[in-house]
Parts: sequence; C-alpha cells; structure tokens
Amino acid sequence: KATVSVLYCTMETIRKGLSSWLLVGLALVCFEVVLNGIIIKKVRYTEIDWKAYMDEVRPVVEEGERNYSVLRGETGPLVYPGGFVALYGAIREITGEEVPAGQILFAGIYITMFLVCCAVYKTTSKDFPPLLLVTLCLSKRIHSIFILRLFNDAPTMLFLWVAFYFFCNKRFLLGCLFFSVSLSIKMNAILVLPGILLLLVVHKGPFKSVLYLLFCVGFQALAGYPFLQHDAGAYLGASFNFGRVFKRKWSVNYKWVPCEELLPGQETLLEDCVGLFSSKEFGLGMLCLQLLVLSVFALRWVRWAGGPLALLLNRATPYTPRQCLLVLLTCNFVGICFARSLHFQFYVWYYHSLPFIVWYALQPFHLVFKLAMLFLIELCWNPWHGESSSYESSLLLTSCHALLLVLLWWNTASIDEKEKHKIE
Repeated sequence: KATVSVLYCTMETIRKGLSSWLLVGLALVCFEVVLNGIIIKKVRYTEIDWKAYMDEVRPVVEEGERNYSVLRGETGPLVYPGGFVALYGAIREITGEEVPAGQILFAGIYITMFLVCCAVYKTTSKDFPPLLLVTLCLSKRIHSIFILRLFNDAPTMLFLWVAFYFFCNKRFLLGCLFFSVSLSIKMNAILVLPGILLLLVVHKGPFKSVLYLLFCVGFQALAGYPFLQHDAGAYLGASFNFGRVFKRKWSVNYKWVPCEELLPGQETLLEDCVGLFSSKEFGLGMLCLQLLVLSVFALRWVRWAGGPLALLLNRATPYTPRQCLLVLLTCNFVGICFARSLHFQFYVWYYHSLPFIVWYALQPFHLVFKLAMLFLIELCWNPWHGESSSYESSLLLTSCHALLLVLLWWNTASIDEKEKHKIE
C-alpha cells in the first residue's frame, strides 16, 4: 500500500507539473539555451544574407547615405523599410559584423520569442495543454532560420508577437506600436493588418480606429523619414513593393504550378521561369482569393461583435483574448496560404501560430491527428530535392493549408458560441 501510495503521489506530481505553464515553460527555456549553444558550437553556419544585410546598412551608418536606390548588398538592392536599416545598423554596432556574435544575439531573440509566445498562449488559450508548447521547440528549420541564417524574419516576428500579446490584453496603443516596428523591418507583417483594423473597430469604434491607423502610418513615415526626404519614390518603390516576384526554384508552396524554366543566362535576380507561376494573373488571382476567404471569416467575426450595426454605432460586444488571437492568426494564415511564393525562411511567419491553429481547427480530432498535421507541415518546410522543395512537397503543403483553412472555418463556430455565452 505504501508503494502504491508513493507511486500515485509521484504520478500526480508529474501530471500537475506537465499541466503547469510555469514549469513547462522554464524546462523548455533551459532546453533551448542548451540546444542553441550546441547548435552554435557544433553546426556549421551557412552564409546567405548576413553579409548582404551588413553591406546594405554600412553606407547609412558610416557615410550618412540617404539615397535608397544605391543601397545594396551581394544579393541585390535593399528591399526592406527604414526600420530594418535602423535595427541592423544597431546589430552591426553590437556585433562588429562578426557572425558568432550575431548568432548569440539571435539565440537571445529565439528564446525571447519563445517566452513571448508562451505568454500569448497562456493569456488566450486556457484549454491549450502547456505540454504542447514542446512543439514550438522541435523545428530544425526554425532553429536554422534564427541561429544558422540570421534572417531578418526573426526580429520581425518577435516584434509582431509582442504586438499580439498587447492586442490580446486590450492594450491597443502598445499593440499598434509593436506592429508598426515589425512592419518597418519587413513588409510581411502587413498580413495581420485586416485583423488589427477589426479589433480596433470592435473595441475602440470607427472614429478612434482611424486615429490608431494614423499612428501606424505616422510611425512608418518616421522610420523612413531620412529616405523619404531624399527620394520618396525610390524608398517606397523598394521597401513596399507589392508586385515582387520570387524565383520558383525556392518556392515551398506553389512549386507545382506550371512554369517553363528559363535557360542559364536568361534568369534574373528574382525570376527563373515563364508561365502561370510568374504571371501577373496568378498573383492577382491569389490576392483575390485571399480577400474572398478573409471576407468569409470576417462575416463570423463581425457576428461575434454583435453585427455590422453594432460596429457602426460603437456598441460592439468586445472580443475575448482567445477571439482576438484567433482573428489575428487567421488573417496571417490566410495571407500565407495565398502568397504566390514562400521561401524556407518564411516558415517563421506562422510557425509559432501553428499549434494554436491546428489545436482549434482539429479540435474534434484526437491529439495524434493534430501532431501528424504539425509533422507534415514541418516536413514540407525542409528540402526534398537537393537544397530546395519538390513538386510533391509543395503540393502536400498546399493541401495541408487548404485542409486547415476549411477545418478552421468549420470548427471555430463552436468557439463563437462558447465565447458569446461567456460574455453574456
């Protein structure tokens, strides 16, 4: 009896530990500190964009250059907003352009982002098992993006997740501030803008929402002011180019779309094929589908708030933290699903949101199916054909995205009813 009692107490202690956000979070942080240290010491760094980033900001820092059209690195001209220049100018000063110092800094960014994500999940998802936070630590590709590639997508998403935290806690000015910082580093943060606008209208009303939006626009103007003052056209054309086309070779999602490869010597910096994939019609079609799907989701989200009239009269029912996060992450996910081309480093745009999306999209299904979905998506974001993806992997990823979208729409209806009941 004594042995059984001790065994029971031990199992109960383990169960409580695994259900504790604090204990699970601390254990995983310790794990990540060790793992990142091993990666930095043992795994070879791969140069892709770090030197280019340093080359792009060096003339600004050392010579005070303000002509955006002359800023370029070995991979091409600078195509990021002014916040990128400020951030990587500071990183350059901190690291002295040394890769090992940059890796340590990005390991810190990685762990900080993990902590922020844990805080967001704890705030918004009381029925989300803390043990599943381990899925945020298992990606080979994400560790590579942060520690072995030093891509600017990493700090961009860190600031965006900080914004998510403040939006979910109804601190909208701080949310808009960190969203603006993120957007000033890389343009992909704009994918969540429709969700932010809806949250602002629901909680602050139409008039105040305009003021918050002007704050975001003003921040972008401030971040790019030195370059806007010199040549606004060159700055805006480079940093906010919505028509940019990427090479199909590195596409992870729509590589299966027909396109005839160009012969050696005919390729440009961003294009390597001619056909449907690289056509304006395909890009426009993806944009239209994105707006259509967002509109379908928006019908539900507006109903959560009490309907269109309630929004116009500033009498909307406030969203719960979980609903706020669902709106933001769904907007981001829809944008990713219909992006013409996703490269390997773009995985970080939605990796940390996948456990939340999969948990609620597949909530009627067993945990095994949820883990299987996360595994399949991770599999697609690693090379299948040499250093790039394959037709099969891109088709599989597109299929996973499509299935998640349908299930996310179908199964979040129950969240709608539960949350409305709680509010009432």
